[in-house]
Amino acid sequence: MPRWSTSSVWTIGVGYCLAALTLDWLSNIGLYSGLGVTPWTPTSGLAVAFAYIFGNRGIVPIVLAEFLILAVTNKPGFSCGAILLLTVTGASTWLIGAMILRTMPEFEPRLGSVQALLRLMIVAFAQAIVSSLIYIAALWTSNLIDTTNLYPIAWRLLVGHVVGILVVAPLPLMLFAGWRFPRMTPVRLLQILVLLATLWVIFTYRAATAYQLFYLLFLPLLWIAIRDGIGGAAVMLNVAQIGIILGAQMRTDIMPSTGSLQILMITLALTGLLVGAVVTDRHAAGQRLRDQHAALSRALRLRSAGETAAAISHQINQPITAISTYAAVARDALERNDSDLARTTLAKLSEECDRAASVTKSIRDLVKQGSLSSAPTRIQDVIESTRRTHSPELSAMDIVLEVDLPANLPVILADHIQLEQALDNIVTNSLEAIRDASHGSRIRISAAVDKAEIIIDVEDDGPGFAPGLDALATTPFMTTKHNGSGLGLAIARSVAEAHGGSLAILPRNSGACIRLRLPTSGKAP
Repeated sequence: MPRWSTSSVWTIGVGYCLAALTLDWLSNIGLYSGLGVTPWTPTSGLAVAFAYIFGNRGIVPIVLAEFLILAVTNKPGFSCGAILLLTVTGASTWLIGAMILRTMPEFEPRLGSVQALLRLMIVAFAQAIVSSLIYIAALWTSNLIDTTNLYPIAWRLLVGHVVGILVVAPLPLMLFAGWRFPRMTPVRLLQILVLLATLWVIFTYRAATAYQLFYLLFLPLLWIAIRDGIGGAAVMLNVAQIGIILGAQMRTDIMPSTGSLQILMITLALTGLLVGAVVTDRHAAGQRLRDQHAALSRALRLRSAGETAAAISHQINQPITAISTYAAVARDALERNDSDLARTTLAKLSEECDRAASVTKSIRDLVKQGSLSSAPTRIQDVIESTRRTHSPELSAMDIVLEVDLPANLPVILADHIQLEQALDNIVTNSLEAIRDASHGSRIRISAAVDKAEIIIDVEDDGPGFAPGLDALATTPFMTTKHNGSGLGLAIARSVAEAHGGSLAILPRNSGACIRLRLPTSGKAP
């Protein structure tokens, strides 16, 4: 709550008293037997909003306004003691209701949700019941009513207070919470003109009697509420109430009975506020959804960047290791003046540098969601490149790499570098699994043609995968190896899917088998 200086509170308090007296004077139409019962009580809504905004510091203005209203417009003829009692109890009712609203964690004065509006309605009905009972008790004890008038007067008092709170209280509460009137646009100007035209028709159409045309107010009400939400509905209800008050002062011949007019007003208020609250709630939910989507997009971009960096690090590790080894060999060859070995080693070092650059470009293209450098590619060449790459490791670990390829494998349109990296990752997984478990000595790569697909299986006799592991569920950084990066199968799967294929882990009683499916294109050379 903002801090208010004492002078500001007193200045606003004087303005509140003047506004309350003016509204009470204007709303004194349709009196019930001269007992001060009006179709609506706008001072009730003004008191609730003032008490909520200023808290305990609003007690004096509210009490003073209640006393002046009862003393100046004392139509029932209450005694001074009854006026004082009604002043204290009435002001206490509005203050207690406002304090209850302040303690509700779900209530927010901007009324940006249906829940907040429903809480205001509940408090409004509770305050209206208490205030009506107090006023009825004062009339009864002052011998101003009898049992025949007890129920109709109580009902009209209750509805009048509810209408007054629902129509008047929302707008100052929303302004206090930071809501501002929307800027004037041609559409909003048209809405105002339609509303004023509707009020003009209601009060100038001579053929209409009673409240026959009052239903026309629902048309601009719904239009404004649906377009502008709770704020537009609150403004429209205040304008409509002021218009009806002024129109009733000019044409008393068409005014319906107090009860009928109250039913119209409470229906109008409930409809406008509820529709406006639903629209505002949906707009807020849509904004939250857009904010969450933006946050998710940022998170996915960050994750993609992290995966790309990790993938490049993972894939480029082997070329860098080879470069380091060849550099050491070339240095030793130069120290021994073995120029032939140095030239051969430097050539291989250059090849590994080119390979590292190709790997980096290939992964960058893959991350661009399907950006491929497709060209006619022989699967035999891809497998042979993989075999050459891993030849030193295979020899060092005494592992046999078997290759079983049919003679009629077709040429496919694919990115050679990406396919080589995918196959390289699968073979690397097998090598590391066999090394870590100290179990197994064979890796087998086979291929076959199945309708419009080439099927490549990479099998090993190592420890195999955990039961139930699914390649489709593998995500970056998920690994079954103690020192694994968790990127091998994820990258291989991405490559397969980028080519329109798939990657699967086949069930085996022992060892592991990864199946890579790729769509075919072209004919066998």
